[in-house]
Amino acid sequence: MVREVTIMKRSIAVLWVFTLLFIVQTTAGAAVTLRIQSINKKITLTYGIDSAVEITETITVKHRGDATPFFITFSAGQSGSFESRELSATGSSDSFNYQLYDNMVNKNILKDLTGATTDSDVLAGFFPMSSGWQSLTVSYVFYMPANQFVGAGKYGDSVEVKLYESTLSSAVVHDNETVSFEAQMDTIAEVSLVNTGMPFNPLQTELLFDFGILEAGESFSGDIMVRASALFTLSLQSGNRGVMANTDRSDSSIVPYEFIFNGSSVDLTGNRPIDVLIGAGPSDVNGLRYPFSVIIQPYGMATEGTYEDTITVTVSTR
Repeated sequence: MVREVTIMKRSIAVLWVFTLLFIVQTTAGAAVTLRIQSINKKITLTYGIDSAVEITETITVKHRGDATPFFITFSAGQSGSFESRELSATGSSDSFNYQLYDNMVNKNILKDLTGATTDSDVLAGFFPMSSGWQSLTVSYVFYMPANQFVGAGKYGDSVEVKLYESTLSSAVVHDNETVSFEAQMDTIAEVSLVNTGMPFNPLQTELLFDFGILEAGESFSGDIMVRASALFTLSLQSGNRGVMANTDRSDSSIVPYEFIFNGSSVDLTGNRPIDVLIGAGPSDVNGLRYPFSVIIQPYGMATEGTYEDTITVTVSTR
């Protein structure tokens, strides 16, 4: 009897050990898989001077396994500065300023681990535990301010996007991608005719000088403003070959005038446009200012009447 009791005790002991091992195995943690599922790797655009660029992009992350906090970081790009990211062109000193924000309400600048100190510096999210695949989409904003004027051409930058598990202080990288940004600056040539000292206005393309009762020596002045993104030529052409003609075309009387452009007298007697300036663009966003004036010359016994001339100002890129 004693021997049989001993065998029974051993069987119970073995069963207890087996049960304990089973419990330990079923409570062990599951592996975490975290990947970038989708991301736009190239963002392209054409820049318009007078309007800011605001593009919202999305990144989808997929996950399975234990509950997992995650975050996404963005490098500074070629400028090396999170606060002043730049799109640049090969062989040019010009550059566009741009920024990467979490959104346009908070405008938190997105950074990588070398600059991030809080969750507002990255795109953060959380996955609950799941044995199957699940996904989550986060967004960011590519932003370029208006009124940047650079030479015509393509400008670009690229940033490294990294996906991490956990928190900033205990980050474990799981995936990474490179995203490039490219902006096209088209060839632009704009002219504005304004009163002396007034700012460039792309809608101001006509300027009227009304002399009233003409007297020799009277003058009017203004500014020709040019905004160009490349080398440009500025030309002038007089509709009446450098004189004011009577609006009564049956009367051949004329009133001569002198046209002075940028400090020099210009001969407008020809029947073709005359180039008065070759400019080395690009200008800045405010344009280049060229003063001009019209001075009435002695006109002898011109018939009473209304006299006029039209001078056409043309800016063309080279």
